[in-house]
Amino acid sequence: MNEDDIRITQQRYRERYQTFGYSPQTLGWGKYGRQALRFSILSGVGDLHGKDVLDVGCGFGDLYGFFTAQRQTVHYVGIDLVAELLKEGQRRYPNAELIVGDFDEQTFDKQFDYIIASGIFNFRLTKEDNWTYIMRTLDKMLRLAKKGVAVDFMTSWTDFQNPIAFHTDPSVLLQKISFLTRRFVIRQDYMPYEYALYLYHDAHINHDNTFQPI
Repeated sequence: MNEDDIRITQQRYRERYQTFGYSPQTLGWGKYGRQALRFSILSGVGDLHGKDVLDVGCGFGDLYGFFTAQRQTVHYVGIDLVAELLKEGQRRYPNAELIVGDFDEQTFDKQFDYIIASGIFNFRLTKEDNWTYIMRTLDKMLRLAKKGVAVDFMTSWTDFQNPIAFHTDPSVLLQKISFLTRRFVIRQDYMPYEYALYLYHDAHINHDNTFQPI
C-alpha cells in the first residue's frame, strides 16, 4: 500500500481505538459488527482444521478467537498495519502469532494453506487506484496460498454508497480475477451489502476435465 495511505489507515484506526477500545466499532464494522457471520463465511473457503492460515489486516486477531470458540485448531498468523490493535490482540490471544507490517511489502519464509482477509478493501485510497491495489493484493495472496484465498468486499449493488468507502462492483471483479484463476466462488447470499470471494488454484485438472479436489 502507498505510504500516504498507510499513514491515513493507521491514524483512522488509532483514533477509533482511542474512542471505542476493544470493539467492532474500532474496526469499522459498526456497533453490532456481525463479525461471527463474516468469519463463518470466510472460513468456508475450505477445511481449515490443522492448516496454516494467514489473516491479512487481522485487527485484534479476533479470527483466532473465532477458531478457538469453534474448537477448530489452526496454525494462525495475523498481520496488520496498526501496532496498537495487535498489542490488544496479543493480550487477548497470547497464543496467536501477530505481526506488525504491510502485507504488500512483507516477506514470508513459507507458504500458507489458506489466506483470509476481511475489510481490507473497504476504504477508498487517496494516492493509489483501488482496483490496482485489489488485484496486486489478490495476486500475492494466491501465490502465497497453497490451497485458497478468502476475502470480502462492500458491494456497489446498493442504493447508498459511503463516499469514503470503496464499493466493489462484483461484475467488474469477475472480469478481473479471470486473469488470476478460473477457479473461484463469489458469495452474495449472507448480507445484502457485502459479498465474499474464494480463490483457488486451477493448474491441476483431472483426466475428465474437472478440477482436482482441494
